[in-house]
Amino acid sequence: YTSGTTSAPKAVVSTHQQALFAVRAIRTALDYRLEDIVYCPLPLSFDYGMYQLFLGALSGARVHLGLPAEVGPTLLRNLVGCGATVLAAVPAVAATLARLLRRSPEVTPRLRLLTNTGAAMPAETLAELRAAVPGMRVQLMFGLTECKRAAIMPPDGDLAHPGACGRALPGTEVFAVDAKGDRLPPGEVGELVVRGPNVMAGYWRRPELTAQRFPLRDGLFPQLCTGDHGWLDEEGYIHFVGRLDDLYKERGFRVSATEVEAAARRVAGVEQAAVLPPAGSRPALLAVVGEVVPQDVLTAMREEIEEFKIPRRCVVLEELPLTRNGKVDRDLLLAEVTRV
Repeated sequence: YTSGTTSAPKAVVSTHQQALFAVRAIRTALDYRLEDIVYCPLPLSFDYGMYQLFLGALSGARVHLGLPAEVGPTLLRNLVGCGATVLAAVPAVAATLARLLRRSPEVTPRLRLLTNTGAAMPAETLAELRAAVPGMRVQLMFGLTECKRAAIMPPDGDLAHPGACGRALPGTEVFAVDAKGDRLPPGEVGELVVRGPNVMAGYWRRPELTAQRFPLRDGLFPQLCTGDHGWLDEEGYIHFVGRLDDLYKERGFRVSATEVEAAARRVAGVEQAAVLPPAGSRPALLAVVGEVVPQDVLTAMREEIEEFKIPRRCVVLEELPLTRNGKVDRDLLLAEVTRV
């Protein structure tokens, strides 16, 4: 597998035993069924997409492989046409589906389950989808290429535990540590660490990086230092704060791009949002999609987050550039906003 959790892609070594443990644990939490039709619009080069095949093989469910190009206007038609009951989504896919359902309220897909990983799913998008597709349940997940899934929410668990992204897979642990590597108590933010048979063997021919990211502790399974920050509540639910690359300093304060993007999406008229962290002399920049005025967005955000967290500039785009995995392509976004 190829990991992109840092700026330079790396090959991750996964043994058959590790992959089998991961897919069995994921299946236990997601409960794919024999009668399910899973629609996967994600490329198989994305492990989230590839694992749909594994889950289908284990459960007997039929997997309908879509194409990244089908995530646009044809998405709703494809879901209805194949009779999909499960949709493996990332936020961009979910936002597209919500927009299409808004335009065609007479069309209702058979979806009973929507899953998400790869990036935080906006609560507003989920609320719109639930209203448009009665009976559809949602399971949010948190994971990395280096361990597949780290945590999965129970069905509709986001309603009872807003802001959480799941609990550790059966037979694994997820916990937060401080800068010294010591475990933190519930409620305290630190680096998230994953331990269990789902943790991959390391990076191909990168022994120093493997030792850094996959240290052996207590003579047990290797543990994965994710580089992501978050905290656990008293019930073991994981609350994601931001990836290491998403945390930056602005005006002397530490800011999470994830938090800023969520605040922007709560502004009326904003459909999608992405933050480019500051670099050199360039301050943080907010890009949004929607029928809005840039300065009005920044002004409205003062009701959502602290003043110092609000980027100084906002740009309105017709759409956010995406990678083949359905995530925001930050390099293309930077090039695009530079021309605006």
